Amino acid sequence: MWLRDEEHYQIVKTTWQEKDTSITTRLSHTLNSLHKWGREKFGIIPQRIKETQEELQTLNDQTNNTVYMHNIKKKERELDELLQCEEIWWSQRARTMWLKHGDKNTSYFH
Repeated sequence: MWLRDEEHYQIVKTTWQEKDTSITTRLSHTLNSLHKWGREKFGIIPQRIKETQEELQTLNDQTNNTVYMHNIKKKERELDELLQCEEIWWSQRARTMWLKHGDKNTSYFH
């Protein structure tokens, strides 16, 4: 999900260019920076989806003219992006759960 956002590259580049630090320190700082950024950027996706849906509904309720149509299209693209991010998150989460619990090779799964 992070790879869809161009900002991740800049965070890694900036953190990795710290002078006078060991590789393990750079890796640790990069990981911490990415986790913080991920929480701030993607941690509130359900809340952002709800807010965007409400804003879109408000725009749809207003009179139809070209200014509102442009804003509606913009909000629809934003909502599509958020929904796609949420779908990727759930897909990654489901895979993580499967890897954690596995199928244990029991007869149930055969």
